[in-house]
Amino acid sequence: MANIKFFRKGNYVVIEDSVTGLYHEEHASNVYVKKKLAADTSYYITLGTQVQYNVQPIAEIQDEAGVVYSQAAFERLYQECTGQELTDVSTASSKASVTASNASQQLVAANPDRKGVWISNLSDKKAYISFGSGDATEADDSLIIADASAYIATTEEIRVIAESGVAGKIVARELL
Repeated sequence: MANIKFFRKGNYVVIEDSVTGLYHEEHASNVYVKKKLAADTSYYITLGTQVQYNVQPIAEIQDEAGVVYSQAAFERLYQECTGQELTDVSTASSKASVTASNASQQLVAANPDRKGVWISNLSDKKAYISFGSGDATEADDSLIIADASAYIATTEEIRVIAESGVAGKIVARELL
């Protein structure tokens, strides 16, 4: 396998391959990264329909400056900026995160000008979200599993409830 540089440049993801010397650019909505098992440290990376890197070890994936990503940093990068239509993030409400656990709380306020919200659960716990002003409850609401992300096209308030130990690990970004 070859060392590759994998980074975001505007609405594009770029891969520079150290063996072939090739420079690949693809719109972020056409880039997909996945792994087979939660504990895997290798990734399957697809840019459009032509370029594929199968079983690329994390130890060989670098940022634009050539520094090897930690597994957490790489997963956060690809979960937040691939496989979706990227838009500008509001500077006024660019990021919100859970501050407590075991109680329903507002994650993001209603915003009629936004296109949606990208929510990442970076914890090893389940989180449940609700839309509108009602409290989030584990029984009735949408589940975001541990170590996963979801894009939700909504202008409504989003509330969340999660198990203990998730403070700062459930993050929302408004897309305007």
